[in-house]
Amino acid sequence: RLVDADAVINLYTAPASGALGWLWGLLGVLVALAVVILIVGLGGDESFLQNLIDTWNNFALSVQEWFK
Repeated sequence: RLVDADAVINLYTAPASGALGWLWGLLGVLVALAVVILIVGLGGDESFLQNLIDTWNNFALSVQEWFK
């Protein structure tokens, strides 16, 4: 049988959607943020929450030092 080549190409080609690309990008950012939070929370000697608080406080103090 003969099949139209354009029809076959359309069957196996995903439509290009800018919104889908943005969603994948957002998902990647959220996953990266979750991994960073897990690493920071589990990386110290204290409890998970205390490690997050200490890291945030150190970061905030560093930023405040930039503007003194």
